[in-house]
Amino acid sequence: MALFTKLPNWASILITVITTVIVVGLVAWGGYELFKPSPSKLPEGGEVVEEKEKVLPEEEDEFANWKTYQNEEYGFEFKYPNDFKIREGGTPLETPKTFEIYPIDERYSTDNSSHFITTSLYLTARYPYERVLSTYDIIYSDGQYSSDRVSIQEIKVGGKKAITFEINLGWIGKDYKGRNNAMYTKVIIERDKYTYSFSAIEDFKTIFNQILSTFKFLD
Repeated sequence: MALFTKLPNWASILITVITTVIVVGLVAWGGYELFKPSPSKLPEGGEVVEEKEKVLPEEEDEFANWKTYQNEEYGFEFKYPNDFKIREGGTPLETPKTFEIYPIDERYSTDNSSHFITTSLYLTARYPYERVLSTYDIIYSDGQYSSDRVSIQEIKVGGKKAITFEINLGWIGKDYKGRNNAMYTKVIIERDKYTYSFSAIEDFKTIFNQILSTFKFLD
């Protein structure tokens, strides 16, 4: 006796249809579960609410209200506090061109403003980069810096490579509060025909770094 009885054609067709319906239903259900809206987007009424794109607030420029100093002749600009002044002195052909930044305060005289924050420009033809560095006992050779006197760190200022270090200049003397303020932070950049030297005493280090963060070259 045969173990299996051959089903009539109509039964085979019926089974095929039922199987197909089940498979299609499972696929449709799986697709719905995969792509259905998140419950968090459904209000109590059950209608789908389109989620609006979140707009992040723009970051505030903490120096937006500062004054801007721009020098097209030497190709740079920076921002500085409203309660500070700038005094220019010297020329690159004679002595380093200087831009002294100091507080508007009767305790600070313009005679000693260079004791606070200063930008100096050295004409490379007259003051080679290596010569400027040697002033602070820094040796520069084959793109490498070395010194037995200061610890050098490479940074970027105005998108350009720079070096920074701290140095004790004992000859400065006392500040307006009567303290010996001889510790200086220095930043030096070599660019085109000038070497840019930035400096500030310890008391003005925070403002100095803020000013440097706004410094840029006018390319």
